[in-house]
Amino acid sequence: MIVLSTSFEIAGYDIIEHITVVRGNCSRKKFTFKNFFVIFQTLFDSEITDFSNMMIENRSIAEKRMIQKAIHLEADAIIGVRFINSVAVAGSIESMVYGTAVKLRKIEP
Repeated sequence: MIVLSTSFEIAGYDIIEHITVVRGNCSRKKFTFKNFFVIFQTLFDSEITDFSNMMIENRSIAEKRMIQKAIHLEADAIIGVRFINSVAVAGSIESMVYGTAVKLRKIEP
């Protein structure tokens, strides 16, 4: 199991090796006829649920891809995890996640 942390340390462990930066990304675009109603949703300041759900799915896919790369490198954890989301070409949504894959050693009391 890979431990994920947005900080640069893991409580109770020493970092014994910084392996490399690992990343995962996902770019997708969903087109539905609901997209025509998005303009009206933005006029009334309501959440655009289709885009919110796609953003959640993209982040999950990107995170899984990053974790798979860390597992391949035999890392114990990923530190300094950061997510970036952006609207790319023609309304597609891109999500990227990155961090540093590390090896850990439990601190003995």
